[in-house]
Amino acid sequence: MKVEFFPDAADELMDAAAIYESDVRGLGHEFMLEAERVIGVLTELPDLGEMLDEIHRRASRCAAFHTH
Repeated sequence: MKVEFFPDAADELMDAAAIYESDVRGLGHEFMLEAERVIGVLTELPDLGEMLDEIHRRASRCAAFHTH
């Protein structure tokens, strides 16, 4: 399964990691590890997530992190 992010989503992911990192040293890294874990789960269980169209899905939010 190929995992791709829309450009805005990829930017948002990196921005969120930077915000977490600026709040607490190492938290941005932990956030990215959690994102990678969720991507791994979605790769193993591709029917999870909300269908956006015939080929794209949206993953649920990471439970361990919230948005600002």
